[in-house]
Amino acid sequence: MSTRADFARMLGERVRHARLEADLSQDELARRLGINDRQTVSTIEGGKRAVSAEELVRLTEVLKKPLDFFTDPYVVTEKRAFSYRVKPTAREALDEFETKVEKLIAAQRRFRELLGESSSPIQQQLSVLSRQSPLDFATFLGERTARAWQLGEVPTARLREAIERNLGATILYVDAPAAVLGAACRLNDGDFIFINRNEPVSRQNFDLGHELFHLLTWEKMRPERVDAPGARTPVERLADACTRAGMPAHAVADARGPQWRKVIFNASTNPVGALTGLTHGRVCERPDLRLFVSGLVDEGKAVAAAQGIELDADPEDLIDHAAKPEVAYDHKASMLQDVEAGRPTEVDYLNGGIVRFGREHGVPTPLNHAIWALVKGVEQSWQH
Repeated sequence: MSTRADFARMLGERVRHARLEADLSQDELARRLGINDRQTVSTIEGGKRAVSAEELVRLTEVLKKPLDFFTDPYVVTEKRAFSYRVKPTAREALDEFETKVEKLIAAQRRFRELLGESSSPIQQQLSVLSRQSPLDFATFLGERTARAWQLGEVPTARLREAIERNLGATILYVDAPAAVLGAACRLNDGDFIFINRNEPVSRQNFDLGHELFHLLTWEKMRPERVDAPGARTPVERLADACTRAGMPAHAVADARGPQWRKVIFNASTNPVGALTGLTHGRVCERPDLRLFVSGLVDEGKAVAAAQGIELDADPEDLIDHAAKPEVAYDHKASMLQDVEAGRPTEVDYLNGGIVRFGREHGVPTPLNHAIWALVKGVEQSWQH
């Protein structure tokens, strides 16, 4: 703590935290402490009044907290800030492991201060997801996150660096009980992820992605303190779907299904947004444009079917879900952003690819060919 005022603020926050945890009103705490009135407690909690040594001792007795809870600036006091990924057999070892984790966080806070490093209070959230979101939308967002963070062909190789760079989170690989796989911790001064370093590397990579999902959705979908691998709660199913998409860690019988579902979604929506200047939701709320999007989807599905490819999800469902106001209604397609910036687009890969494969397999794709030509015309206009 740099000043007495800082210490008073910290102590006040912790008094309030402990009082609420003990389910006491300010009036009741004042009575138990032998303080005149509720306003005095309010002033202490607001960091505007110093606490005497005698009052501090009394606080430890009344609120049943050790002295360092109130005085150590590095100790972890946010008990609801943890979520552990634990096999059922390890729950009895969790309290001991949490004590270890809290000490590591305290040490990390101290190191930051010694090194003059500040933590960021800005904590990004993946706010478009909810417990009711379909799994294929979580899959889509996992893929988009991997692309936006430029994780490349081997996402697991760059994920730790990307999390630290984009979120400012601290990732620690620790010795943990055999059945504790990992933990996510969300604190006011920064996020932490703990991974059991004794697990196989592939397991570590998946758990890192899983805990990342919890940090990115903490505000809307706070995870349980304990979740088990393979848990079928809505949040855990979404976490697994997003993680598998962003960091493939399992074999897929035919990877072309997810790939073509992604291509058809993007080929049917991106160029329409690029040519009209409309966001995804505004494109979909116009019946004429939505019908045109469906025509592009149908052509893409026909080309995939001609190759014997079974899509892992229906692009139409994903398109409709993304158009909801609370999801991606205001999202600008990447191709629209490219057009606005005067950059070459991916239309050759998307619609151009569907046209080429359609030609090879005898499937007509007039709508994809037309929109490919229109976007190419826009690109050519920048040259004059």
